[in-house]
Amino acid sequence: MPEGFIQTNINLTVEDARFLDQMMSVDGYDNRSAFIRGLIRQEYARRYSRPNSLVTVADALRTSAGDALRTPAGETQSTAQPAATAEAE
Repeated sequence: MPEGFIQTNINLTVEDARFLDQMMSVDGYDNRSAFIRGLIRQEYARRYSRPNSLVTVADALRTSAGDALRTPAGETQSTAQPAATAEAE
């Protein structure tokens, strides 16, 4: 397992697994772990972030993949901030 990761196992109903696979397919994911990490980051951002008008939807999606996000002034933004901005727009 790559450094910086921990393994967590979950149990899903057959129906929930189908929902998960359908959402992954629509969003272009082929890896459940990566998709679940993105969902966790999106939910965290929805709950705890402040809107940031400098963040685009593309930036928010890129941060869900773990990329660093910088403002035009060169400041690093939290991965929690972008997704809430995308929802608010």
